[in-house]
Amino acid sequence: MRWNPLISVLCETVGSQNGNSGQMLRVSPSDPDLASLSEREEDMEELRALGPPPRYASTEELEKIFIGAIPALATQLLSPFGKRTPRITRKEKARLHRKLRRLLAVTRPYLLALGALKGQLDAKQCEYALLEGLLREQYKAGGVRIPERQDAFEFQLKLATKAARPNRYLERLPPYSDARGLVEKFAAHLVQTLPWPTLDQSLNDWARSMEATKFLHFIGQWPTLTRQFRTEQPRRLTQKVARDLAEEYRLSSALFEQCLRLLVHLLSAAPSKPASWSTVTAKSLYQLLQQAERNDQLKSFAALIDRHVRNSLAHGVPQLFPDSRQVRFDARGEGVTWTLQEFFDNTRGLTLAACAMEEFFPILQLQLTRCLLMSLWRPSA
Repeated sequence: MRWNPLISVLCETVGSQNGNSGQMLRVSPSDPDLASLSEREEDMEELRALGPPPRYASTEELEKIFIGAIPALATQLLSPFGKRTPRITRKEKARLHRKLRRLLAVTRPYLLALGALKGQLDAKQCEYALLEGLLREQYKAGGVRIPERQDAFEFQLKLATKAARPNRYLERLPPYSDARGLVEKFAAHLVQTLPWPTLDQSLNDWARSMEATKFLHFIGQWPTLTRQFRTEQPRRLTQKVARDLAEEYRLSSALFEQCLRLLVHLLSAAPSKPASWSTVTAKSLYQLLQQAERNDQLKSFAALIDRHVRNSLAHGVPQLFPDSRQVRFDARGEGVTWTLQEFFDNTRGLTLAACAMEEFFPILQLQLTRCLLMSLWRPSA
């Protein structure tokens, strides 16, 4: 798994435009309530109010200019030879338009760049047009054609918003919505405190590891696994109920640990020094939870899992006491006793929290897209 290289180019380019050292792109420190940046609808409303700038030197505008200049150009070429300009049939005119449109689609970036270098065209508008065209061509190479009249950055924002949308079936459940809020605040914290090159290098360091491969493989199986989990409170404590809940807790804790390891890795990055994945990959869950509890951004995540229960289920099965409807987990002398109600609620809570944590990447992508467009769409002072 690797970040889109074009996003890196765009973030670094916009950062250098704003005069930030090290080509960094950050949220403006003056934005209030930064921790809940991605939660607030007013951010989207501001982006909608700003909107993309009018398309500058579009293919249609260039085509009109070239079409209008063709008769005079033909006259200049043929008059020295004593020839008249030939009449063009409707069929030939349509064919000429198609060829000219294809030519301008390819040469437009070069025309804009030359115009900006010579001072004949507005440099800011040309730069935005080039970045927008670069994004459009990348989508085109991937088999997605953006309508000519639609801005490619606006298209990117819609895709990022759709990908980061919360699960409509789970968002009404407090464990999911609470964990989702924590993930959104953490993503906003990363975008605000880390320059993009540092964040990009830290993400790619994780993406090149075997842990990323395992994570992607697990995520691919997760929808199938969740369909097998219990969604209703069991009435009796039986072997089958305990086995089902124990298996769900084991799987959810595995996903939770993978996500927490990634968040701890990213949080260890400094503005001038990317995080090293090798320093995190050997840490146990106990060490990860200890490090998370010491940090304001991650301490709420540490309360989502019981380490002793996880360790007990990793090495065996719990003890059942059907008469008292209780379950006991023993791990290295540490015993935890839950009622059936607590076993079910804590297991479902961990599962829903893991579902929210695995949505970290689309949430972060939306954060970066919004910050990028705020820099591009806000009129310069």
